[in-house]
Amino acid sequence: MISGDSPLAKTKKSHGGEKSRHPLKAYILSACLALVGVLAIAVLIFGRKASAKNPALTISQAQLRLKNNPEDLKALVSLGIDYFKEGPNSYPQGINALEEARSLGSLDPRIFYYRGLMYQNLGFYPFALKEYQRYLRNFNDDEDIRQREAKLLFQAGRYNDALAEYQRLSYFSPKDPVIKENLALCLWKNHEENPSAEIFSELAKTSSPAGVKRAEFYLGRIAESQKDYQGALGHFLKAVPAENEDIGIAPQKIYFFLAHISQKLGHYRESQSFWKKTLSLDPRDSQAKKELKKVRRFLLAQKRRKRRHL
Repeated sequence: MISGDSPLAKTKKSHGGEKSRHPLKAYILSACLALVGVLAIAVLIFGRKASAKNPALTISQAQLRLKNNPEDLKALVSLGIDYFKEGPNSYPQGINALEEARSLGSLDPRIFYYRGLMYQNLGFYPFALKEYQRYLRNFNDDEDIRQREAKLLFQAGRYNDALAEYQRLSYFSPKDPVIKENLALCLWKNHEENPSAEIFSELAKTSSPAGVKRAEFYLGRIAESQKDYQGALGHFLKAVPAENEDIGIAPQKIYFFLAHISQKLGHYRESQSFWKKTLSLDPRDSQAKKELKKVRRFLLAQKRRKRRHL
């Protein structure tokens, strides 16, 4: 039995003219509701995009939520991430907000990710390393963070740990030239010159122009450590960058080793020229100044000896 309050019951009781008007009203009402729904979705999407592009807006929103509830963990995490998005000047506030969220019990792994990035950009490398390691316990296969961790281990002089990380990365990305180069560097620092030289020799043939020159430089360093000075000289000469070319190694460092090896080989005039070049690029290099004086004295003495024999 149909209730008298049912719309269906009212329709049945209506006269013919009224019967034709109600479907039109229903259609108009449905159309209005649909339009309102579309507008609501548009506002939501636009609001998300606006907040993503305007961290200041979401910072103020998170601060308002925290004013009402200072222990709102989601608001604290949001606040810390938005401080990160705002830029380096806001990193200290971002680190503090995320630390407060963590200390209050938040288990959001993004805390470790963003604190790691902010610490690294601020130069607090041991703190960044700790945060990355915490993050990797949650996301073990994050290659970007694992590379960052490996780099910080290398910079800290923890070459064995860095080597283990780069070996893992190399297993999953065997053709990545950046991983290969860092793996070779770790092997070299761990006094495993031969496997290191094998990788650098491959990179010297297959890497980018800058990568080739870096590989030649490190092959020169390995040859020098093995007292193959002639071989080292050849590699260092191939590592010299073109004018205004950035290969990731300071040019004065390359000229320093060219001068040093030339001196070892008894090529004093070439050595003098390379020491001068080193000092033109880095006038404060005390070792280069000292060695240039030695070479000049030797060449002067050699000149005097020749005069006596004339």
